[in-house]
Amino acid sequence: MLIVSCIALLACLCGATPVLSSMGPLGVDGQHPLLPTTSIPSINYSVGFCLSSSYGAAAVVIDDANGKTRTLTWQVHGDLAYQKVMARLSLDSSRHLAPPYEGMDDYFADIPRVLARRALKKLGLPASIDVGILATVIKKLRAQIESDLGITVTDAVLATTHLEAIYEDDVEDICENAGFQHVTPKRAYRPMIYETGAAYGGYGFGWCKHWQNDTQCQKEIVELPAISILGVHYSETALTSTLAYIQTPVGPWEGYGHRVENFTLGSNSKTRYKREDEYWNDVKRAILKRMIETPSLRKPEMIIVTGDMASDDEFQCVLKDGVEEHLGWLPPIYSGCAAVAAAKGAAELRRRGKAPWSK
Repeated sequence: MLIVSCIALLACLCGATPVLSSMGPLGVDGQHPLLPTTSIPSINYSVGFCLSSSYGAAAVVIDDANGKTRTLTWQVHGDLAYQKVMARLSLDSSRHLAPPYEGMDDYFADIPRVLARRALKKLGLPASIDVGILATVIKKLRAQIESDLGITVTDAVLATTHLEAIYEDDVEDICENAGFQHVTPKRAYRPMIYETGAAYGGYGFGWCKHWQNDTQCQKEIVELPAISILGVHYSETALTSTLAYIQTPVGPWEGYGHRVENFTLGSNSKTRYKREDEYWNDVKRAILKRMIETPSLRKPEMIIVTGDMASDDEFQCVLKDGVEEHLGWLPPIYSGCAAVAAAKGAAELRRRGKAPWSK
């Protein structure tokens, strides 16, 4: 308690005061190209990251002077500390006050935590232990991108798996600690970009065609269908499923009662079971859990798969058989680039510009 009080006092002396919002100056933002060290002005790089349950992924959309576009991707697996942080942040018990606040009481109650984080940052430290651990993966990805492409990553969109205790200030502080500016993409009303929505975009859905014309793009977005998605994430450490309503990558609705986050059903957990079929039965139950418990929810029209173990043949069979058995039909499944789909969506979001109020 004394340490926190001292940090808060230091923050006050440094002039760090919490604010209700991070609204910056208004303005229209187009692409801000990252210039290569070779100073070739005809190439534009748009960077996106995603923090997943056991690893991080990055993608860069490259636009050349001839109008051609290509996307490159990278992956870095998190260490045991990273995996433990992600598992803990999935728990209800890890929740705490954080922006955006529901009222002034929450705002004032959160002042000590906010001041402590800002004081640590002024000392050149991560805003929290968790931020420092998660940022380690992003730093490694950034270093790989800069080494391979000869650019300096100055800003990016960061997507995250949808866990109970990852908050807006965590995402912003992870980017800051990794050495670049966090970008809130255009048409996003909050800085949080979740994995399911980003992956929806990474698989090519939810985009307007004329994105460089805001008026035309908005007309096209209005015409896009809002569909029900079953998002399934399968990695070495976790299995998550969510029933989300999505129209665009920045606007999915996947409320608390729509999600299941289970960090005891990753592929590494198979060895804890006496029989492997028992493990796969638990995986199937977790995938179908929300549909079974709340039959009034809209049935999924599409299945979006993410995670570095999603290509496992047995997992694919369990997913397909379980969903078809429950629904009586099998919606189309998209899993071709499961490990990096969300990062690709995040990079495309960056390519299409910042929100006017993004820092």
